[in-house]
Amino acid sequence: MILDIFSELQKAVGMEEPRLYAEALEQAKLADELGYGCWWSVEHHCTADFSYCSTPDMFLTMVSQHTERIRLGTAGTLAPFGIHVALIVPGFVDTETFDNSRAASVHLREDAANPYLKMMIDLDEFAATQTKNALPPEVIGRVVVRAATERRPRMRYYAPFSGRLQDGFLGLLPESWVHRLLLRIYKIEAR
Repeated sequence: MILDIFSELQKAVGMEEPRLYAEALEQAKLADELGYGCWWSVEHHCTADFSYCSTPDMFLTMVSQHTERIRLGTAGTLAPFGIHVALIVPGFVDTETFDNSRAASVHLREDAANPYLKMMIDLDEFAATQTKNALPPEVIGRVVVRAATERRPRMRYYAPFSGRLQDGFLGLLPESWVHRLLLRIYKIEAR
């Protein structure tokens, strides 16, 4: 029998958020060591008294860096409740995100012992080429408004349209090829 864990990230009264996430990470690591099948995170918004997980993908990304075998997934089926989800797939957007993250990590770029230094420099170069053709935030805003107001919204919206073509092309390839291609594009060495 394979057992899974369903996590709501519920915070005890008086508990600080950093401790909540640290303890949840420790629980996920232990579940991995004990051989549990999957760690499921749920997405909740505006429910601080119930769940502190508005971005399960970000939390699961962190968990993936500290576990080896356990599968990770987001739990929740919205369709039976009449909730329709539309995914907006933006290209690079002209915001201060890259500048802010580079400014916040200057100390990492100055540390010659940083094992991620080469990757950080490569990603900086990649981002610099992509931001030359970045979309203004207003373009993405219009796509969001369109997705929210269409009578029959699509499941996915791409901005720019070339993203849809790229997604279609990548969808034709075996997943292992896509993985290797993305590793090459982002100059990440395979493990």
